[in-house]
Amino acid sequence: MREMPLLLCYNRTVGGPLGLLSRNENGLTFALGFILTESPVFLRHFLELLGITRINGRGGVSVKQVKLQRHCRVDDARGITDLEVEGVDFYLIIEAKKRGWPTQDQLAKYAEDLAVSHAPQRILCALGVPPESESETRTWKPGGNVRFCHLRWYEILNVARATMPLVGAGARQLLSEFEDLIEEVIGMQSYNTEVLVRDIRFEHESRDLFHDQCLYNAGPIKGAEPLFFAPNFTKDAPLGMDGIQFISRVYYQDRFNIHDKNGARAALEKAKEIVDSRWKVLEKRKTTKNTVAYLKSLPGFWDLGVKKMPRIWKDKAVVTIFFLGIPMRLPVPVRKQGGMIVPGFSVLLGVRCMNPTYRRRAAA
Repeated sequence: MREMPLLLCYNRTVGGPLGLLSRNENGLTFALGFILTESPVFLRHFLELLGITRINGRGGVSVKQVKLQRHCRVDDARGITDLEVEGVDFYLIIEAKKRGWPTQDQLAKYAEDLAVSHAPQRILCALGVPPESESETRTWKPGGNVRFCHLRWYEILNVARATMPLVGAGARQLLSEFEDLIEEVIGMQSYNTEVLVRDIRFEHESRDLFHDQCLYNAGPIKGAEPLFFAPNFTKDAPLGMDGIQFISRVYYQDRFNIHDKNGARAALEKAKEIVDSRWKVLEKRKTTKNTVAYLKSLPGFWDLGVKKMPRIWKDKAVVTIFFLGIPMRLPVPVRKQGGMIVPGFSVLLGVRCMNPTYRRRAAA
């Protein structure tokens, strides 16, 4: 049998249809639109992530069209939307960025466009990466019966990963391509798989918040979406307690004013939605009972910590908060080498690694 030739695009090997797309915002949204039409399972999970559900007890959500690069209805000069999903009972417009977030002025144009729709649910979604700019539109209300929400590319990546075990080989290959595309364009390798290490004084309030309520105030942070956070206790720590003793999973991070109850509550609800989406995927499996119980417990810790923060930091306002898993004690403490973790560092992660002492303290 004759061997098939290798297809290259911009000197990249093309292993599937997504390999033909540009490595930019248009390429990402084109890929997302394509996946939405090719995988019903991914489509369902994606719409659930945005809170798009059936209305008035009628059947499941039905999608009529997925549209890419459409001129605004109100006025062509207002711009071209990145991605639209038209359903029987909803209309969704997504404006995406591979760096930062869409501006409020830009989003307002699309909100006006949505307002003329007759769909019962009208959703405008800003899709982006860093959390800093997210706060600029967090409390924005577009009006016109339009619901506004934020979505991050890594959340879509998580949907793709959760969908893969549920589909056939062909769809699984397509989702794997989609995952690779997101990682390549967004640079997911640099901010979603790293351990962020921060120096913390042992007697600082941050230590108690980290251990007891699974939260950390990261202060100013540029574009980092770490998968794990590890506090490095400085020289003021008791003998044997300095260095990196614990590591914790970062489930969500947000930037908000800790004295604004509405902003803090919105961040807490978003963090809760993320862990809820995780345990709901796992709860039907027989071997994940402990993991489901663990994930369900985290919002309780976070809620108490968010309530404490205004008292702890009376002089602070806008902060970047990591919503974390329960700290896991490392088998052997680690010392930083300059600004990095020592080469070869590794730790076995899982529910069994949770430190029971701090779990009891947090529950109390």
